[in-house]
Amino acid sequence: MNQYSISETAQSYISTSYHELGHASHYTNVGETYWMDYRDHIVFNGGYGSFGNFNFGSSPGKVALGQAVGNYIGYRYGSAISGSPGAPLYGGEINHFRQNFIPVGLMWDLEDSQQDYVQDPNNSLIFLTNENVFGFTSEQYFDALNVTIVDIELFGQRLKQLHLNNTPNSGNDYDNLLEVYDVFN
Repeated sequence: MNQYSISETAQSYISTSYHELGHASHYTNVGETYWMDYRDHIVFNGGYGSFGNFNFGSSPGKVALGQAVGNYIGYRYGSAISGSPGAPLYGGEINHFRQNFIPVGLMWDLEDSQQDYVQDPNNSLIFLTNENVFGFTSEQYFDALNVTIVDIELFGQRLKQLHLNNTPNSGNDYDNLLEVYDVFN
């Protein structure tokens, strides 16, 4: 349910609707077990939690991947700023992560030809000054999502296995981008 409030813009309402439809589409691919753990994580942490400070029984990998999907679909179809890695986010700063573990722009960076700076928010030594991966599609992302894909690392491995050869990217450039976005490895 997406209740419209008097202070909410139409664009915000539309973007939130698409973000949630992204979650529903993801649910269709991965099922209830994934989403039960996801919801438990939210309850155990009173929200997303923050990198390095998750309560027992948490599933931050599932939340990171689930939010990456929702952020991407919210941007792709609803023009939500929070799905675009180069857009000003959260008080005007450029930020590729929420709570230091949720990749806001992973799927957009896999798709677009814009080269931008991306840095792991927890390790300043892991960064790309000009990421140059592009050419992936939303169809490929959802093809890579199934019940066994429970975090960014597994998503990246499966997407690479299924679709890297259908893009102009090198395996090295792809691996470097995923390394920045997968803060748990």
